[in-house]
Amino acid sequence: MQAEIDISIVRFQNLSIDELYAILQLRQEVFIVEQDCPYLDADGNDASSFHLIGRIGGEIKAYLRIVPPGIKYEGPSLGRVITALSIREQGYGKAILLSALDFVAQKYPNQEVSISAQYRLIKYYQKLGFKEVGEIYLEDDIDHIKMTILPAVSKRKIFKTSYKKPSDYFAMGGLLLGALLIVTSFIEDIDISSMSWVAKIEDKVISRDRFEQYLDSIDQTRASGLLKTDPERILERMIDEELLIRRAIDLGYLDNNPQVRSLLIQKMIESILSETDTLEIDDTELEVFYNSNKDFFLANPKLSMEVLRFSSLDIALTSKKSLLEGNTQLAFEAADKSAIRLPKGLLPATKTREYVGPTLTSIALTMEPGTISDPVQMDAGFHLIILYEKSFDTPKPFKSIIDQVRAEFLKQKRDELLQEYLINLRKWYDITKSTDL
Repeated sequence: MQAEIDISIVRFQNLSIDELYAILQLRQEVFIVEQDCPYLDADGNDASSFHLIGRIGGEIKAYLRIVPPGIKYEGPSLGRVITALSIREQGYGKAILLSALDFVAQKYPNQEVSISAQYRLIKYYQKLGFKEVGEIYLEDDIDHIKMTILPAVSKRKIFKTSYKKPSDYFAMGGLLLGALLIVTSFIEDIDISSMSWVAKIEDKVISRDRFEQYLDSIDQTRASGLLKTDPERILERMIDEELLIRRAIDLGYLDNNPQVRSLLIQKMIESILSETDTLEIDDTELEVFYNSNKDFFLANPKLSMEVLRFSSLDIALTSKKSLLEGNTQLAFEAADKSAIRLPKGLLPATKTREYVGPTLTSIALTMEPGTISDPVQMDAGFHLIILYEKSFDTPKPFKSIIDQVRAEFLKQKRDELLQEYLINLRKWYDITKSTDL
């Protein structure tokens, strides 16, 4: 059975020293030693790039680099595509390329992706949809050719969850707020000369693909099909929408209007969690979940606990040591003051979950009273659970509460999915925090 590959995409500054060393070692093994080609691998472009890492059994076995637009080519580009010799010809190279194209399609929508391909691999890239541009040229004494592709967002999985954009557009009556979902806007920052478009608004375009998708949806849903007047009418409507979006952004609606921001966040979360809508769960899987979380399904499980949040793992570990040594004041002073404080005394587990979420509640239910958890990474922070007291009761039989078990299973899956998505977003974008808080 072929081993599963775990794919992640990380900005340069978020790479650990060990990850960077392993990446450079793999690049040198393949491009310099294996191909007997001395060249400057550290070309100065790594710091501005995204780095796709493919792990098998915890080891980095596949890799490629995603260079943003305007550095090597006008659009984004892929390079340093590698699979270790031990996993060649098993489809892993295709897996990392498809994941990279999905990422680029969402990060830089409607932009042509380039790759400087070794000429001997031209048919391999052609099968993925790349097309040759220009003549063959020498790069580090090896024949290369530029190839390009305009990727579309697919339903493929990236990492352990797919990075999806909202696919539900609002009805026309709510066009302003719906259109403010910038990630699905008809307007894109693209090279106008590289694509087919139906209208321009200053330096932005409405792409022909988007326009035709809109017409197709009407053609399929209306019994009489498209009318002769529909294309012009629909185009005018799309222009109106984009003008309203552009004006709303100029007026600061996205930054300053709490209702717009709240709706955007809500729709993004709904989109992220929509993956669980088609999740198939069999009774065996539910029973395993039930058995490992029996305390949650007690008739009246209750908890008395405290949750401390810390900005780093080191501070969390130091604070746990302080708590174990009885120095609670030092630990509480190091904790994030904005963390939610639970009411004192025993609370039903369902109520506790409303305060701290299903993940921390589930962990607390497995703990013994008077103990402190290991640091739990969540919400870009590290949490310690101090369990003071826990009530016990007789668990309900699995068959009698299977619907409750299924509902709780889905809640935890949704929580995990959202947390993973947010963690990955922090790897995609630069975040700088003020030191004066």
